[in-house]
Amino acid sequence: SMVYAMVREKLPLAIRAMMLDITRNIEAMVDIKDVVVKQLSKEKHIVNKIFLSCGAVEFKFIIRSGIYFGLCFGLIQMAVWY
Repeated sequence: SMVYAMVREKLPLAIRAMMLDITRNIEAMVDIKDVVVKQLSKEKHIVNKIFLSCGAVEFKFIIRSGIYFGLCFGLIQMAVWY
């Protein structure tokens, strides 16, 4: 039919325009921060994985610092108690 042909002809352009409008105004349509917070609240293991992978270097530093500070303070405490 004629209507079907006209719709079929104009649909790709309409979809392209709609997708362009959505990509330009996504912040007004969807609260990205809210979506991310809700999703991460449901899947806490992902938050742990992100936290551990992002802080891996810092955690190694903290562990090494603890060893050296513990050794220093332990030697001082040992000298004071002796």
